Amino acid sequence: MGEKVELLVKAAEHFPAKINSTSSVAAVKCIKEKLTEAQLSLFRTTCFGKLLEMNDLKFSGQLVHNLLLRQIQSPVKSEMWFAVGGNRLRFSIQEFCLITGLECGPEPPVLSKEKGDGCGSFRSSMLNGEVRFNNKTLEAMFRAASSDNDEDMVKLALLYFLETVLFGKDQKVHIGAHHVELLEDLETFNKYPWGQKCYETTLNSLKRDLRRMSQEYHTTSREIVSGKKRKRQASKEKECIKQYPLHGFPYAFQVSASKM
Repeated sequence: MGEKVELLVKAAEHFPAKINSTSSVAAVKCIKEKLTEAQLSLFRTTCFGKLLEMNDLKFSGQLVHNLLLRQIQSPVKSEMWFAVGGNRLRFSIQEFCLITGLECGPEPPVLSKEKGDGCGSFRSSMLNGEVRFNNKTLEAMFRAASSDNDEDMVKLALLYFLETVLFGKDQKVHIGAHHVELLEDLETFNKYPWGQKCYETTLNSLKRDLRRMSQEYHTTSREIVSGKKRKRQASKEKECIKQYPLHGFPYAFQVSASKM
């Protein structure tokens, strides 16, 4: 690396944490079990088709947290840089797109084609006309869905994959109507830069204020040591361990980290 770099969170200020990912690759298995062979063949021709073959990834919160603690100042706002083993390593849109294979270009000026009167549309036929619903409801809809229209079943599978795998979020957060609108035309949906949008969501989630969290952890730890009885200290220390979720698709960051 040559030049000396300074960690955003100094080594002496590192702290333990529990991280969970709101992205769930369990949807991949569910989709493979639910769709027919013809529908799976159609799904594989879509923008998410290659991701259907991803390995059964296991999220490692410890790996991700330890790498985040190695973060250094980034020369570019839309990237993250880390000091690992004497090297400066980058996580950017380039790495994200290479790992996921998703379209990462600019958003097209025309997002969807003109629709007719809405009769037989994807929303009315597969979502019961619902406008506001969350991932839990979407999963239930997908598991219960039944249609002779292969394209509609694949569209529902794409929405399920998009929201629960690529845009992992808290269960209470509603799905954007814009995503459903794009599915009215499969060609438009496939051309949309999902990689760019997913990367932005993932990056914003990864950019935690770890310095503040470190200060809170060490302050709480000192209070426990100075003010609590020893027999209660161990249980109290567990309570002060920081916990935080990661949204978007942090699996891409984890894969990138494993190659660092």
